[in-house]
Amino acid sequence: MGLWGRIERYTLASVKGMSYAAGIILAIMMVLIMADVLMRYAFAKPIHGVLEITEEVLMIAVVFLTLASAPHIRVTFITERFRPEVRATIRILSLIPAILFFIILDWKSLLQAEFSFNKGETSWGLIPFPLYPSRFVVFLGFTFLTLRLLVRLIDTLQGKED
Repeated sequence: MGLWGRIERYTLASVKGMSYAAGIILAIMMVLIMADVLMRYAFAKPIHGVLEITEEVLMIAVVFLTLASAPHIRVTFITERFRPEVRATIRILSLIPAILFFIILDWKSLLQAEFSFNKGETSWGLIPFPLYPSRFVVFLGFTFLTLRLLVRLIDTLQGKED
C-alpha cells in the first residue's frame, strides 16, 4: 500500500475513533444531566458545574468530533443524470472551494485555541472550566473534515466514483 493509501486509512480510522469518543461523551452527558435532574428535584441539591461542563466542554466535543464523519448534504437529482466525467468535474469544482474554506477555519480555530490557552480563558459560572480544550477540539474537528474533503478530492481526481 502506498503513502496515499496509508494516509487515507489513517484519516478514516481517526474519524471513526473520534465518532466513538463522541458517543462515549454523549453517554457521559446523559448520565450527568440525569443525575443533576434527580438531585435537583428529589433532594433540592443540584450538582454544581453540570450545566457549565455540559455546554462549554462536552457538547462542543460531541459536535466537532463527529463533524468529519457526518454524511454531508448532497443534492444529486440533477447531477446523477450527467456522464461520470461531468459529475467528477462538478465534484472537483465544489470540493476545492470547500477545502479552501475549511483550511481558513482550521487556521482561525487554531489561533483561537492558542489564544485561549495562553490567556487561561475559563467559563463563567459557579465552577470555572478552562475553555482551551474545547477550542482545540473545534480545531481538530475542522482539521479532520478538511482531510476527509481532501481524500474525496484525490479519490475523484484518481477516477474513483462514490
